[in-house]
Amino acid sequence: MHHFFGLVKVAYVPAHLPSYFAQEYAVFESSVRHLEELATELGFDLVVQNPIVTRAEAKCTAEALEASEVDFVLLQNSTFVMGDVVLEFAQRSFRLGLWATEEPTKAGPILLNNFVSMNLNASILTRYFRPTVPF
Repeated sequence: MHHFFGLVKVAYVPAHLPSYFAQEYAVFESSVRHLEELATELGFDLVVQNPIVTRAEAKCTAEALEASEVDFVLLQNSTFVMGDVVLEFAQRSFRLGLWATEEPTKAGPILLNNFVSMNLNASILTRYFRPTVPF
C-alpha cells in the first residue's frame, strides 16, 4: 500500500442516475460531510470525486484515481446505477468498496433504489472478477 510513509488515500466516488432523487435528498453532500468527519477521526486523506453517471465517466475517474495512487475507492451507489459503471473500477491497483445509503423515506415510492444497485455491482464483481478483485 502507498500509505507506508503517509496517510491512506480514500476516494469517495458517488454514482447515480439523474432520474432518481440523490440530489433532492442531498445524498452527496451528506455523505461527504460524514466521510470528512471520519477522515479527521481516523486519520486518512479523503479525495472527493464529482458524481458519475456513465461508464465513460467511470473510466475517466478510475484512471485518474489510479494515477494519483489512491489506496481505496469507496464507490457509492447513491441511487440505482447501471452495472457497467462498476466494471471500470475492477482490476485496478486500488481496493474497492461498495456503499449504499438508506432510503430517505420509509413508506411510499423507492426514491434511490441503491441497495438493488449495490447488490448488482457486488454480483458482477463476484461473478466475473473473483478472485482477481480484492474485497
